[in-house]
Amino acid sequence: MAIRKAFTVLCRTGIPPSSLNVAAADTAAIICCRYRTPGDETIPPPLFVASSTRSCYFASAPIVSSGISSWIELGANEVVVADRLHPVEPTLSKFMPDHVSLQRQFFDDNDDDDDDTEDLRTLNSEQFSSSSIVSPLAKQPKMKIEPASDHLFNKRQQVACWLKKADTELRAETTRLIQSIDAPIRKNAAETKIIANAKKTVLIKVRQGLNNLNYDTDFDRLARVLLDDALQELNARTLNNAPDRAQLDACGLGVDGDLARSLLKELSRQESHTKNATALEALALQQAKLYDARFEEAERAAVGLDRAGVEEVKDVMTAERDAFRCALGLALYKKQESTHEKLYLVDFGAGDGRFCAEFVRAADALKTQLFVVAYEVSVGALRALKRRCVKNLGYTCSDEVSLTNGKVTLVLCQGGPLENPTQVCTRLVQCLPENTNNFDMVLSGWGSTSAIPDLPGQPQRQLAFDTAFAHLAPVLLQIVSSPNNFLKPQSEFQRLRFSTRTPGTIARLRLATTPGSFYYPVAEHEYFYTAVSAQEEHERLLSAGFSRIHLRACNVASFRDLTNNPVLAKLETLVLFYINRDDKRALEAILFRAVATAAKRGVHW
Repeated sequence: MAIRKAFTVLCRTGIPPSSLNVAAADTAAIICCRYRTPGDETIPPPLFVASSTRSCYFASAPIVSSGISSWIELGANEVVVADRLHPVEPTLSKFMPDHVSLQRQFFDDNDDDDDDTEDLRTLNSEQFSSSSIVSPLAKQPKMKIEPASDHLFNKRQQVACWLKKADTELRAETTRLIQSIDAPIRKNAAETKIIANAKKTVLIKVRQGLNNLNYDTDFDRLARVLLDDALQELNARTLNNAPDRAQLDACGLGVDGDLARSLLKELSRQESHTKNATALEALALQQAKLYDARFEEAERAAVGLDRAGVEEVKDVMTAERDAFRCALGLALYKKQESTHEKLYLVDFGAGDGRFCAEFVRAADALKTQLFVVAYEVSVGALRALKRRCVKNLGYTCSDEVSLTNGKVTLVLCQGGPLENPTQVCTRLVQCLPENTNNFDMVLSGWGSTSAIPDLPGQPQRQLAFDTAFAHLAPVLLQIVSSPNNFLKPQSEFQRLRFSTRTPGTIARLRLATTPGSFYYPVAEHEYFYTAVSAQEEHERLLSAGFSRIHLRACNVASFRDLTNNPVLAKLETLVLFYINRDDKRALEAILFRAVATAAKRGVHW
């Protein structure tokens, strides 16, 4: 029974690799097998067997004990069966794990212990053979008790000695490699962690190689060769596929540049980016890292970091609310003949959840239910969103990624900064409930599309995402930045794009290589952004596949000022009314009166 159950466990598919040997027992016998479960080619750990005048012993090391004359080490995949009635006569046989089908035929997983009365002692050699245990001894000979020998002890001492030497030399080489890194990059824990992990992996290989060496041969010479190869492998793992100096320089300057260089080196070591990792990809990853910290800091700070006041504004502005209600009503109208009761939305670039309160208000106003997938590449932003919804907006968590508030269901979806639009759309559709294949509306909030850079192999990436949105849902509400915003950075980066491309210019441009793109400062960091005119946005949406396009102005003053100054907010509403009507004369009149009021003198008009 013991051997049946032990082999049944070994033969099951899907069992994870294990570094432990297998042992099983019942009232009839004890079985031990030196075998590593499927999926790992590493040699199994040691297993020794010995017998005394009264007992049979199994151990992972040949310990010294009274009554034991010597130990015998099992080879890989060898099995020892000890009859409880005759423990001093264990049986050695060979187990072949490759013959899984034969084992499964012989050992039925559905066998019941109570129904199976066959005793292990009644199994003959033919039955053992049919169960993939090869070459058993028909007469069950006794185990040989060899004279006492220090052979095994000496080998283990040699292995331990060389392992200690290998650890010392690998540690020294690891320290040298870390010291060779530039001082600013060395402060980044991610860079040093890569080297430390490489050292651990190489040391494991050294241990396995030493255990496989034959002690009868020139052990010290072979161990030295093994250690030298390990040192070379450590250097190769650390320096292989390292980006060239031009790519490192293109990552930029200062603290942001150091972070991008660290990410570029880490990206270069990944199998999927072995030959294609570039500074642009590292810079895109760096932007996501900066947003992680930015949203975390903004949640704790009393005053926001961005001059536009994004961190200080926790809800949508009036213009955003009106545009969202209009787009949501259009989506509901297009779905009026559908049998579904919910509207399915994508909040692309959800940030820390400025629209989450508006989702609840809009659902109540339109008397419908909303299913919203909040997509973000910044894990810090999603964490801030979840905390805000639970703490301030009355949402409850149904699981790790789902939040509910009455008529609104919110699903969090984290994407990757390097993913193409097809990958993003696939990820979004997977968040939908069963029997639902498409969305009714895509919301790309303030600056979400504007912060998408072009990458190698992905030109015109913002247009590509607009095209993907057109296939994802019939209605799109997208808020982008116009050329009237951040005038000084736009002028600076436009000058850089027209100047000669030197290493210094490339390091300053970074991702801002396309027209209208630039970096703007926030605290000690710089963030990528893109400005687009109304005409360019109209043409881009037409190219993406949208047929009916309505452009409106979102805001003129900063969000912070509009929130803190009610008079300015009223003036903003009036200005937006005339901007959307394209009434230039009325706008000139408002501007003239505002200047006159500020100068405190009357003006005739």
